Amino acid sequence: MQASFAGPQTVALPFFVWPYVEQWTEQSVDLNNRVRVTQMSESKQLLWFADEAQASAEVTVKNDRYRGIHRVRTFESTIAIDGALTWPDRS
Repeated sequence: MQASFAGPQTVALPFFVWPYVEQWTEQSVDLNNRVRVTQMSESKQLLWFADEAQASAEVTVKNDRYRGIHRVRTFESTIAIDGALTWPDRS
């Protein structure tokens, strides 16, 4: 019965996504001994996750739903998540 009201809940801790483009050159030699230089690039993402995190929740129990003639208990919550992360050396 509970699954008909709400599905599974997921909590994600604080993290940071830093998109960047890595660029480099590649050299190759063809059959005629000509050097070919190709510029290459690839989009990537660095992920930093929180070193520490705290969560607090306020949960309220309610009896405001009915399944046929039966009263169904539901829960309502407010969740606050806070965290701290250490920035890595960007060089």
